[in-house]
Amino acid sequence: MTAAHVDERHAVLRREVVGALRREEGVDGLPQALLDPLVETIRTAVTGCLQVMEHPDDYDPDEWAALFRARRGALPEGLHRERAARAYRVGARVAWEIAVVHARRLGVPADRVARGAEVVFAYLGAMADSGPPPVSRALARVRLVGLLLQDPPPGRPQLAEVAGEAEWPLPGTVRVVALRHRPGRDPRLFADLGPDVLLDLDGPEPCVIAPAGRLDPEAVANALPGWRAALGPATPVGTIRSALEVATRALDLVEKGRIPDAPVVDCDEHLLSLALFTDDFLIDTLADRQLAPLEPLRNYQRVRLLATLDQWFATRGRVVDMAEHLGVHQQTIRYRVNRLTELFGDQLADPRKRFDLELAVRAKVRHERAS
Repeated sequence: MTAAHVDERHAVLRREVVGALRREEGVDGLPQALLDPLVETIRTAVTGCLQVMEHPDDYDPDEWAALFRARRGALPEGLHRERAARAYRVGARVAWEIAVVHARRLGVPADRVARGAEVVFAYLGAMADSGPPPVSRALARVRLVGLLLQDPPPGRPQLAEVAGEAEWPLPGTVRVVALRHRPGRDPRLFADLGPDVLLDLDGPEPCVIAPAGRLDPEAVANALPGWRAALGPATPVGTIRSALEVATRALDLVEKGRIPDAPVVDCDEHLLSLALFTDDFLIDTLADRQLAPLEPLRNYQRVRLLATLDQWFATRGRVVDMAEHLGVHQQTIRYRVNRLTELFGDQLADPRKRFDLELAVRAKVRHERAS
């Protein structure tokens, strides 16, 4: 489905707009003479947003501003003019919410979603009686998130200008949190994290962006109970996209059992795993090859020896610690270690081979725990 297809569904889109407006206080009961042009203007804004998201290079701000100024000039004079202006300002938010829903269905990238917001800015600029209405700050923040996630992002002067519109002082270093909906939880439940935190739950890449040192993992978990979260490494503003990709990879590895789950996964605590577990095919191939000596064994033997080998690496072979962690007698540990030595031979003695084996064991154990 494209923006053109959305526009072709004129009647359906009109019903979406009318339904959204009826839920807005102060807009319900609007005279038909005002409602019809308002609905058409919002429909135009929605399709305009989607067109710009699909073809950002074709966006002409002057053309859109002129179109919306003409729509404003058609507002009736007298008693209804103030009410109509208020309704049109509400319409900006309605247009954006509907456009974002369709953008998700179309799979539009975050940077292009931000470009679509330009159409709503043109709408607001033409419709506002004096200065930008309150909704412009929220839209400026949406636009800012999209710009920050571009690869590469715009220069700092442009970012600073948009950050000013968003009332978000542009920091030197930031941290970004990748978000993913937790099944069975309501993603609409969230608490305010403060004015210095950018929160985007509606875009194609839900995330949180804040100055480095500002985000507390526990606060993020409490504020976003419907979302699984991964806190990326601190990074300059110009490389937020890379940090978000690392955080997103952390969420993938949590789901695969390669790194342990937590209310908020802190990537700084799992940098080695994030660096190593980048290719599932290679990791699976490595695990199959390195752990081949265990294959002829019965399943229960394989499970016990794999757990023992995992603890052998974790404790550097300390029998007492291994026995305590696994809940078995020290003599049992000695027997298992001797058996592992028979099976793996120089894979345990050679430092280079031992590293490959440890990586394979970590991947296998965590994958089985997740399963």
